[in-house]
Amino acid sequence: MSTIDGGGFEDSSGASDVSDASDASDASDVSDASDVSDASDVSDASDVSDASDVSDASDVSDASDVSDASDTSDAPDAGDASDVSDTTDTGDASDAGDVSVTGDSSGCALPVVDDIYVTNACLTAGSGARSAIIVEAQGQAYLTISMTTNAGDSLAVTPTGNSYYAYLDAPAATSVAPISVSIEAMDSCGEYGSIGDVTVDVAPPLNGNGAGAGGCQVGGHMRVKVLDGATLAPINDAYVMLGQSQVLNAYQEDLASTPNEANTARTNAQGVAEFLDFSDTLDGATTITAGAIGYAYSTLVEINASDIVLHLDKVQPNLPTETYTGALNHLPDGSLSEVKAGLMFDDINMEQLMDFNLDSILADSICYNANSWLSDFPLSDNIYIPQQWVGAIRVNEKKYTSIPLGHGAHNLLGIGGNVSAATVQSGSILDMLAGFAFKKIGVKSQVVGVSSGGGNNVNVGLSESLAANVTCSGSGAPADSNVFCMMMGDWDSAANPALAPGEGRLFLMGLGVEPEVGAGGTFALSNLTTVAASGPFAGIEYLAVSVASYFDADAAPSPDVAGGVSLIVKRDLGWGAGGGNLVFDDYLALQTLSRNGQTFSASAANAQPGAGAAGLADVRRTLLRQRVDRVYNVCGDDKISTTYRPLWTIHARGDQADFTLPTLPGGWPRAAYNGLLDPAATAENDALTWSHSMIKLGLLPGFDFDTIQLRQIPQSLTHVSSNAGNL
Repeated sequence: MSTIDGGGFEDSSGASDVSDASDASDASDVSDASDVSDASDVSDASDVSDASDVSDASDVSDASDVSDASDTSDAPDAGDASDVSDTTDTGDASDAGDVSVTGDSSGCALPVVDDIYVTNACLTAGSGARSAIIVEAQGQAYLTISMTTNAGDSLAVTPTGNSYYAYLDAPAATSVAPISVSIEAMDSCGEYGSIGDVTVDVAPPLNGNGAGAGGCQVGGHMRVKVLDGATLAPINDAYVMLGQSQVLNAYQEDLASTPNEANTARTNAQGVAEFLDFSDTLDGATTITAGAIGYAYSTLVEINASDIVLHLDKVQPNLPTETYTGALNHLPDGSLSEVKAGLMFDDINMEQLMDFNLDSILADSICYNANSWLSDFPLSDNIYIPQQWVGAIRVNEKKYTSIPLGHGAHNLLGIGGNVSAATVQSGSILDMLAGFAFKKIGVKSQVVGVSSGGGNNVNVGLSESLAANVTCSGSGAPADSNVFCMMMGDWDSAANPALAPGEGRLFLMGLGVEPEVGAGGTFALSNLTTVAASGPFAGIEYLAVSVASYFDADAAPSPDVAGGVSLIVKRDLGWGAGGGNLVFDDYLALQTLSRNGQTFSASAANAQPGAGAAGLADVRRTLLRQRVDRVYNVCGDDKISTTYRPLWTIHARGDQADFTLPTLPGGWPRAAYNGLLDPAATAENDALTWSHSMIKLGLLPGFDFDTIQLRQIPQSLTHVSSNAGNL
């Protein structure tokens, strides 16, 4: 045991001896330390003060009392109220100030302390967290204190003024059992006795490399791990800040020092930065920001967790891509007044649906010359049209060209059917999608980037029939919006129990479009299609998605919501290719965005007045991005192809009305523009934008933002309301 020697005690038994305090003879006995048993008093008769001892005045036998040892008549002595007889009082151990006691173990006095407490009542296992156990004893600067854990470990005790402290470090990551610490002090007999004990809880760390929060609540320690969002590799020398701005003397890392450590740090080779504080500064919900050169920033707003993992996305990932071209074989025949056609889609993910934009699943347009029937017609390049006769006119073939595909495994999906030739001639892409009757589907597995000769003539056979067996209706969609109902399949979730339906790679199997729902927000669509979970589609799971948005921004009731999207995902259908009836009636309202300097706000995402009620969102996510527009010409008209580069991602509680972007310290990446950039100084045709999403995690009841795993968003979301605007 580690101890500090000293003295300073109080005799607890003296507190009950009400008359010894006025006993003049005891007063002249400094502590009765030399009075072994009152043997030095020949008799109390020679003890002058006993004559004035009111309580002894009735004690007539004291005159012949050779020693108190034989004095049985002291029993009624009120002044010795705690002494039944002086036969047990070998040194008036009950007298205040009597310290040395011989033969009476109950008289060994322990020091009295003012308080015993810990600075951090919870430690995250394996995190490097540390708590201090403190004993406060005013006026007693030289006590002998020991502290021992329930595992038998002796803690090093350090005195400082009128207090004594020892550090308790978090155990290994495998241990989550609470730690109890026994605190003892040396008594007046030189023996150790207990003066108290404390218990410190141990929380499991945030395991794995998934972005999120775990461990204990914030209480004097924070560990932040920063990883590359694509590779999950640690980012060395990343920048980390706790709070809204840099404070150089924010934290007190040692009880013997004053606050002298900043609330900013750089990560080590493992991507980890740690903060330790024994003041009250690092306590409670804290905003955490991380960034690195070449990466977007990431912030968790006011989160009460001490073990954090943040993923950073590269501003310009520069990933290699390829485009594929080819045909969709076995398209179904239609009537002479119909055009048969198909679309080739890459895998879709939940993130794309959250930020739904039809352009994100359609390739850039090209100028298609079908023949005299339809010349110089702008058409999305991932649409395939075979050579065919429409009435008496032969239509030229147009092969599909995919969107840019990243290297790796892909499922190239073809879906085809028929659409009225009149709609193709005079309608918009929205009208064509609304009038398209899907009948066949097929898939081709392709590893992009490994084949020589590029991706030419990659044909997809439409081998499976689609069944028109789903109806989709709803109410409460945003006024005058376009509503898409989509039947989707998930390639991965059935084979992986860790994935929820919709969390894997997705594909479209059926589509219904209501071009405008009107002021009431009602719609009814029929003949959505599904494919049986067999053959190349064996093992798929089904989900349904409804998206309300404004394909034409001018059709929005207000420019403030023209970029708005409200999405509902039904992920627990429980039915397969037999179809069913879908009802969507609890859309989250579109939001109005506002910004004042570095403070960003969005209206609360309350449910629209439909039959259902989604309630408030659980999480809000804000993306600050650089929008890069590429202008190209199609059939004599300018078109714009847009890509987005991330600059900052912020996650906050769903009920938080607004947040203020932290102020970055000088010297951090893009600090001159507070993490953003100046579009006027870039070579691109660009602008700064922000999008804001309110997210309801309907599959995760009881969600707690302080223990968020960012994977829970695509895993559990059921409702999203998003909007976007320029900065």
